Amino acid sequence: MPLLHDALARFECTVEHVFEAGDHLMFLGRVERFEHRNGDPLLFFASRYAALRPAALAA
Repeated sequence: MPLLHDALARFECTVEHVFEAGDHLMFLGRVERFEHRNGDPLLFFASRYAALRPAALAA
């Protein structure tokens, strides 16, 4: 299974259903395995990427 380097979480799923959603397909999966690690998540907001940091560190 391909994995993203430095990802904070990964889900291994079995596809349960596939739905047409306009010009996309939406997959609904059953989670078979989940792993996570600590770190700052990467966010996409207002057409930009940013790291979310606790308020105490942002000041």
